[in-house]
Amino acid sequence: LLEKLNGDPYLKAPPPKSLDNRYVQEHFTRYLLEDKRSATDRLATASQHIADNVIGALTQHLHDGRILVTGGGAYNEHVMGRFRSTSAERGHLLDWIIPASRILEYKEALLMAYMGYLRLQGLPNCVPSYTGARSPAVNGALYQTHPAT
Repeated sequence: LLEKLNGDPYLKAPPPKSLDNRYVQEHFTRYLLEDKRSATDRLATASQHIADNVIGALTQHLHDGRILVTGGGAYNEHVMGRFRSTSAERGHLLDWIIPASRILEYKEALLMAYMGYLRLQGLPNCVPSYTGARSPAVNGALYQTHPAT
């Protein structure tokens, strides 16, 4: 199962690239749900798959150093443990820095607010150099409420 997950062609594509939820559901989650092993084994496999690919991508550009973890995954102690052990097993001296939760939450809120601001201004909030998209795009929907009568 781990070989199947790690062998997905998307993972071999050069950056920049962006992975959407639909692709994850069709190519990764499907394999995990169809597999007959225990839920514990499948979750462990998924965690190792994530660690293999994050460490693989990072260490193409960095052998040793400090990594500031700022996404929601910073709260997942098991996956963070897999990052630490997988990087160490591969001989990389990486110091995984996890900031205080208020900093994690602030960063996420700030980024979402900035993307919303760009959307309101009609400016691209999806940039090809980060996502691999063909052209800049204005993403998101604007829903306006009507005043109560």
